[in-house]
Order: sequence, then structure tokens, then C-alpha cells
Amino acid sequence: MFNPEIFFQALVNGLLMGTVYGIAAVGLSLIWGVLGVVNLAHGSFIILSAYLTYWFFVYTGLPPLSTVPLSIVLGFAAGYLLYKAVGQKVVSLDPSTSVLFFFGLSLLLSNTILNLWGPDVRGIPWLIQSFQIAEIRVSLARLITLATTILCFISLYILIQRTYIGKAIRAVVINRVGAAAVGIDVHSIFAVSMGIGIGVTFFSGTMIAMVNPFTPASGEGYLMYSFASVVLGGVGNIIGTLLAGILMGLVESFIGVYFSQSISPAAAFIILVLVILVRYRGAK
Repeated sequence: MFNPEIFFQALVNGLLMGTVYGIAAVGLSLIWGVLGVVNLAHGSFIILSAYLTYWFFVYTGLPPLSTVPLSIVLGFAAGYLLYKAVGQKVVSLDPSTSVLFFFGLSLLLSNTILNLWGPDVRGIPWLIQSFQIAEIRVSLARLITLATTILCFISLYILIQRTYIGKAIRAVVINRVGAAAVGIDVHSIFAVSMGIGIGVTFFSGTMIAMVNPFTPASGEGYLMYSFASVVLGGVGNIIGTLLAGILMGLVESFIGVYFSQSISPAAAFIILVLVILVRYRGAK
């Protein structure tokens, strides 16, 4: 029998978690869309940021929300310097070789995290209480995460659509040769784009640390959710990617409520396979 309380609780939980999945995927979508490379180290960057947020919380006692500006700055610096160090060579490689590079980087980051913090499950006990609206319970930490994520996404959208840097990024995506012909430094735009992409990825890691437990191996799951969201929402389409991430959260939530929690993590893979099959059939 249909229970509206259970339905709306699953809906709220899915929206709250799906927004986090969506913003986590935006960084991958941006780098993939602009540079044309698939960052397989994406999940490792997310978990690295989560551990840095955890470490900051433990040793300073300050709310994890206060690490958001630091996470974005550190992420941007990491992405920018990574491109300046090796990115220009990686972009010029064939796709399969660039994938191997990021796969190796992922292994390096994951093992570094494991050696620094160990294999134990970590979590941040911050604002663990919840409040009730009608018959629906809402986690305060998840609600704050939702508001912060929306604010971050709006800021990113304005940056891409309204600023000179954003217009230059869109010009490079449309036509690299044409952008270079009118005086745009393509490699500088690539470096800034990777900085922005990993900056958003670090931001999502902080958001995840605020609402979910994590281990050094958790990055693999978030990479799969992000990859599925990008494929579903469109490479380089940040709005589509965010909405696809929200869909992932909703599907996961409803599967967990109405079927089984044990199979709900497979939601991303199921949707990914269906999207690929439909698009392939359409191409035929």
C-alpha cells in the first residue's frame, strides 16, 4: 500500500544526496568538456578533500563549513599547477594514454591517503541532529550542504556565463584554433579550467565529508556516480550534469526504500548502461 510519508521522505533524502552527487560530477564534466580528457583521479581528489576537511575539523575544532574557501583555493591551485607541470603533454596525448596517466595519478593519491590516514572509516560528527517538517525528518547538516552547494553552483554558472574567463573557456570548447586566432591563450585557459574543475571537486569533497562517512577507497564509488552523471547530463554541460546527479540520488533513494538498500548503489551503473544502450540505438 502506498505510504505518502515514506514516499516524500525518500524524495527529500534523494534530493539532498543527489545535489551532492551532482556538484561532485560537475568538476569532472568541466575538465572533460574543455580539455577533452577523462580525469580518472576525480574520485581520489574528492576523498583527498574529504580527509583534509576531516583533519582540519579534528585539529582546529572549527566547523567543517569554514573549510569551504580553503578547499576551493587548494583545489584550484592543485589543478592549475598540475596542468602547468604535465597537463600540456597529457592533453596532446591520445585519449587512451591520457586515461592511463590519470589512472596512475588516482593510484598514487589513493595510496598516499591510505598511508597518511589509514584504512579506518572516518566521519565528521557535526550537526548530526535533524528536525521534522510534517512527518518528514531532515538532517540539518544535509540541509546546510544543499544550500551551500546551490550557492557554489550559481557562482560557477555566473563565472562561466558572465565573465571574460568564462567566455574564453566557452570559445576554446567551441573552436580551439579559432580562439587562438583571436588572441586567447588556449593553454592558459586549459590551466584555469583544470583549476576550476578540481576546485569544484575539492568543494564537493568537503560537502561529502559533512554528510557521509568515507574511507580511502570511497573515491571509486563517487567516480562512478560522477561518470554516470556526466554521460547522462552531457559532457561539459554543467546544468545537465547537476540534474543528472540529482536523478542519481533520487533513483538510489527510491530503490533503497522500495526494494533493497543492498542494491541501491547499483543505480548509477543501471542508469549508465541504459543511457549508453539508448544512445547507441539512436545512433544506429
